[in-house]
Order: sequence, then C-alpha cells, then structure tokens
Amino acid sequence: MTRYLIDSSIWIPILRGDRTLRDRLRQLPGGPEALLTCGPIQAELIAGLTTRNADAIYAICRGLACLSLPSVDSFIHAGQLKARARQKGRPVRGIADCLIALIAAAHVGVVLIHRDQDFTTLASLMNLDADHWSS
Repeated sequence: MTRYLIDSSIWIPILRGDRTLRDRLRQLPGGPEALLTCGPIQAELIAGLTTRNADAIYAICRGLACLSLPSVDSFIHAGQLKARARQKGRPVRGIADCLIALIAAAHVGVVLIHRDQDFTTLASLMNLDADHWSS
C-alpha cells in the first residue's frame, strides 16, 4: 500500500484554509491511515505555531504515524545531499528538506507530497518518489 509523507508546504496552506489542497489530501487512497509525518516536518509545523492553529498542529503531529531517520549517518547524508545540490548549481534552502527527502526515500512505498521546489531538485539527485502539488 502506498503511504504519503505530507510536507509542511502542504499542511500550512491547509491550516490557513486552502480547501482545494484539503480536499485533494482527503481523496488520497488509503484514507487518514495512509498519511505520515516525520520529525523535521513536525518541527517546521511547531515553529509556525500560533494560538489559532495550535490544536490542529498538535493533532497532525500526534495523530499521524511518524517515520524515523534511516540511520545514525542520516545527518551526514543530508549534508552531502545539500552540498551535491549546490555543486550542481541547484542549491536547496534548508537542511530540513534534505532530511525529509532522506526519510521518505528510505521507506518503501512512501510518496512525499509537497509544494516546495527544493524537493523537485532533491528528487533529481536521489531515488525519491515525490509529487509536487499546486493549488
């Protein structure tokens, strides 16, 4: 069964009321049980926490299965991936996206759902199943 790691670039517009993305998320095969999160995505969401969205963010963080880093060397691999993107002339903004990409790629049957061009760049450098959604 395909499962979906939902990036903060999807969650944030949904939390701000984007019904198109919310409805598209609800239509993914497998229902809510197929939706996943990971530590770096949770950290990005918590960093944007407000009193208005706190309950929703904590529901996402606590309610979805959380994928873990593939190995103790994940931070080294993330740094190498970021450096490789820069060397190819396609720099990515943050190390968190490199960690998210590594987590998604390490788990069989996981598709990373995003709206972040950095993941498109990272997918060109590694074996990452990523789906870029526009609104």
